[in-house]
Amino acid sequence: MSPSQKRNNLSAFTLVEVMVASAVLSLIVVLLVQVAGMVSNTWSQGNGRTERTQNGRALVDFIGRDLRSAALPVDSRSTGATPDLQFVVNPAGVPAQYRQPQAVFWQAPLATSTVHGNMAEIGYFVRWDESSSTPRASLCRIFLNPGASDHLVYSQLSWMTEAVLNSSAPADVASSYRGLFAENVIGLWVRCLDASGNPITQTGVGSGGYDSRVGYVDQVHESTGTVASITRAAPVLPTAVEVSVVVLDTRSASLLTAATASTIKAVVAQSATAADCVETLQANASLSRVIGGMSSQTLKVHLENAP
Repeated sequence: MSPSQKRNNLSAFTLVEVMVASAVLSLIVVLLVQVAGMVSNTWSQGNGRTERTQNGRALVDFIGRDLRSAALPVDSRSTGATPDLQFVVNPAGVPAQYRQPQAVFWQAPLATSTVHGNMAEIGYFVRWDESSSTPRASLCRIFLNPGASDHLVYSQLSWMTEAVLNSSAPADVASSYRGLFAENVIGLWVRCLDASGNPITQTGVGSGGYDSRVGYVDQVHESTGTVASITRAAPVLPTAVEVSVVVLDTRSASLLTAATASTIKAVVAQSATAADCVETLQANASLSRVIGGMSSQTLKVHLENAP
């Protein structure tokens, strides 16, 4: 074989080797990109799960601290005919759009300004803002020191109204997000429980509601193993309150549309518990982009002034 033929063969071999090496390198790059994508997706999911868990737990813990010291009326003989301290879930003065599915309000000796006493008005409700292409759900907190213009419990029976919600917790840009407690909370559940842990029902109070001005029948387990029915006369607090929230992580919340928000609100309104809500939403194919970033947290709080 002549030297020129050897050089040609060597060039051909070199070209083949370069092509094979390029193909292998391309395959490695593709695999690395796929692996990097999988790692990034796994990290995002884990980070979102951690965010939801931490935020949800912090929310119910904070609400629980507010709830524990809920106060009874100043006059223990109060019949509800005159303004006095109250504990109410879904009061008539609060419009349906703020009952997602429950809104709760009460008084507790937690005032930050005690010039006019220490009994602050406190409450929580969910507000949806659908003014933009990406709807936003927020958990709002009412906190009114005695002496505030919206602190009305001593002056009128309907002390928690839409006007009070909009002035005290509008949670919008113009108000510097006053009253905004947590973003991406799509539902708040508040269940009032008796001494046996059963949900309380009251005559004349709507489903899911509670009013401390109305008594109820409590099922108490006796030491003998029997169950006794005890009438709790008003004014009266529930023995315990179960608080639940359903939270979206930031990534999933950014994917909300007007249609998905409408579906979520409808499911929330019809769900008896947060767990029921999550289960129903996860079964809805139209929500496949956001359900992965959804979780619930629940806390049972025993009230210090309960019977």
